[in-house]
Amino acid sequence: MEAIGIKDEKQEIVNNDDNSTDEEEFYIMADTGNEIEQSLILKHVENGDVRSVDLDGDNPYLQIGPFTFQGHYEYVLGTNMFFTTTSTPINQDTDDHSNQNLQLIGTSDKKLNLTRCYIYPKEQITTTTTKD
Repeated sequence: MEAIGIKDEKQEIVNNDDNSTDEEEFYIMADTGNEIEQSLILKHVENGDVRSVDLDGDNPYLQIGPFTFQGHYEYVLGTNMFFTTTSTPINQDTDDHSNQNLQLIGTSDKKLNLTRCYIYPKEQITTTTTKD
């Protein structure tokens, strides 16, 4: 199982009281399976080459680079937690030689299971009418 975390694009939420807009970010745990190497998928995610259709609906589609996936959501046991790392100088006074700190940036209780799909252009059906 290859799983990646994807931050969905910011969505505008309109507040009708004062006509202002707020933006919401949410994170998704996406399981792309084993068909495509995860490092290749992550390269496209890091470059921002991710598009989605109906991501919060019943029939989500996700395009990561040249790869297209159709998915469905499942609840997970526990909570998916998303972190970012920040580098800090090593503290010489302690035995902790770690130079990275983790900062929680989001959580999710669902996983998006993805299956690779192939999209082909529709064939043009031409009809000819003959007059008798």
